[in-house]
Amino acid sequence: MKFKMAICIFLSSIALAQTPMARESATSDPSAAMEEALKAYKSQNWDQAQEKFSAIVLEYPKSEQAWTMLVRALLKKEMVKEASEKAKQAAIEIPNSYDIQTALGEVYYRQGLIADADKTLVAVVNSDDSNARAYYVLAKIRRAISMYKKSREFIDKAHDLDPHDPDIMQFWFRSLIGSERGIQMREHNIRIILPSDETKPAQHEKEKQPGEAIIEKPSANSTVKPGSATTSRRCTLVNQIDTAQMNLEPMMLDAYKFYGYGLKVSFNGKSAQLLLDTGASGLLIKRSLAEKAGIQSVGHTDLGGIGDKGPTSGYIGFADSIRIGNLEFKNCPVRVSETRSVVGDDGLIGADVFADYLISLDLSNGKLKLGPLPKRPDDSAKNISLKTEEDEDSGDDAPEIAASPDASFDKTKASAGPQDRYVAPEMANYVRMFRYGHQLLIPTKVGDAPWKLFLIDTGASMNSITPETAKLVTKVHNDNDTIIKGISGKVNNVYSADKAIIQFSHYRQVNQDMVTMDLGALSRAIGVEVSGILGFNTLHMFEVHIDYRDGLIDFIYDDKRFGRN
Repeated sequence: MKFKMAICIFLSSIALAQTPMARESATSDPSAAMEEALKAYKSQNWDQAQEKFSAIVLEYPKSEQAWTMLVRALLKKEMVKEASEKAKQAAIEIPNSYDIQTALGEVYYRQGLIADADKTLVAVVNSDDSNARAYYVLAKIRRAISMYKKSREFIDKAHDLDPHDPDIMQFWFRSLIGSERGIQMREHNIRIILPSDETKPAQHEKEKQPGEAIIEKPSANSTVKPGSATTSRRCTLVNQIDTAQMNLEPMMLDAYKFYGYGLKVSFNGKSAQLLLDTGASGLLIKRSLAEKAGIQSVGHTDLGGIGDKGPTSGYIGFADSIRIGNLEFKNCPVRVSETRSVVGDDGLIGADVFADYLISLDLSNGKLKLGPLPKRPDDSAKNISLKTEEDEDSGDDAPEIAASPDASFDKTKASAGPQDRYVAPEMANYVRMFRYGHQLLIPTKVGDAPWKLFLIDTGASMNSITPETAKLVTKVHNDNDTIIKGISGKVNNVYSADKAIIQFSHYRQVNQDMVTMDLGALSRAIGVEVSGILGFNTLHMFEVHIDYRDGLIDFIYDDKRFGRN
């Protein structure tokens, strides 16, 4: 959940420019058919675009543009396997095309093959400095690994080369700092539309003026109007404390089994126990607790997570005071579920709320420890806040996004700009993770299969893998006894997998307790393939150190606690 302005650019309001390297291979290339295919793509009619581009490549197999756009149409339809097949086929048909290599890199990225995507796209930009899409995907990769300065350089380059590409424009606007976004909105003649749940994108076309682009704040996130008094409130730490330690309380399934650890949190003096969840973001509480604490609604929100029922209804409110251990925060946004219950006794607290600290989850001993992040060279002091808004760290100390395009832009503040990941000497043994908002992904190997990306999730009681990944290394069986629930309800189709060796960070483990389930919704939301989840049954054996700022994580195994020498 975020109160920073979410950016969604309507394709219908922006002219789709051809990729810089796109070119027809012969004068007989069907320009009329290509125009129709591009029109379908621009209108987000992915089925029609796929059909038309497929027809073109069948008759004109040397058309780089048709192959490239066919692959992108398939990716838009989430037909990742088919997109991969077409990209590889295109690379055989036209082996020296930078556009097709870029499309192949885009497929690698969506498949979670980040190293392959990076290698392919770096080769493209080293040979073809005018390929906007290659720079765009490289910017996404750099942001995921907390290289924020380099990501900004790449997306600026992509935008300079092709400012009309909707995907590039959307990511570019996300990269802007504070009220810099307001400056660019004025310069690009962009205004904000705040639709209700019933509003459809097509309806905005009637309101658009010539030469004007439209940016929407999607109703799926919140109907809270940007710039209102509520969204401009800043969650701050009352007592600036560098270190803290809190007890983690076992969350029990029954008298013998526990599924996670809870953290005591006080909202306006009303105590609660929230499940500490690295797979969640911010603060989510049940409605009865919010009512007792006097947290009133300031806007609607939809809540989504694991489960097959889809998003559930909720609202946003503000807590005047939040106490966690000896830390007290003021004026903090809280999400409230309209359903009777949420995962956990009273709700969830994402580990990312402590992103201003170096987080140590000593799960084997039931302790949460917070310490100072390593000071970057020439770093200035930074006030600590409770990160209750879901967003990737910008890598800088820039102000909040401007409430209005007319807001002034503090160039002095923005001059520092985003910063790249800093690996302090004492963190040399940490491993790199990929961060997408609050979601933390780590390369994981299952058996002899290629490395995959797994979600680190203390809120998941068990490890899980997708059926596709499980079938690469072991047998999969129907499992009618295991029940998995999340914010979005019960998972309908759950399977079990025979034991398999999983490897992550510096550890290898024979896993006897693994379920398989479809994680397609999570993969689509993040934009890369998530092949499994490292859950509580594995993570509780470690002391997990998380540096959200720099995208680093470390696992320390407690030999004594688990009876091994």
